[in-house]
Amino acid sequence: MVQAQQVRDQKILDLVATIEDTYSFVAAVDELRENRVLQDVVEQILKQTIECGYFIQQYMRHNLEVCGMF
Repeated sequence: MVQAQQVRDQKILDLVATIEDTYSFVAAVDELRENRVLQDVVEQILKQTIECGYFIQQYMRHNLEVCGMF
C-alpha cells in the first residue's frame, strides 16, 4: 500500500514537471503570439493545465486529510 502511494505521488510530481515544461515552452515561443491557430491550441493546453492544477490541489488536500495533517 505504501509503495502504491509512492508511485501515485511520483506520478503527481511528474505531472507538475510537465506543467512547468509546458508553461516554459509557451513563454519561450514568440511565434505563438502571431499565429491565431496556435494561440487557440495553446489556450486549450493552458486550460487543461489549470484543470490539472485543481486535480493536484484536491489530491494533496485528500492526502493531508488522510494523514491527519489538514
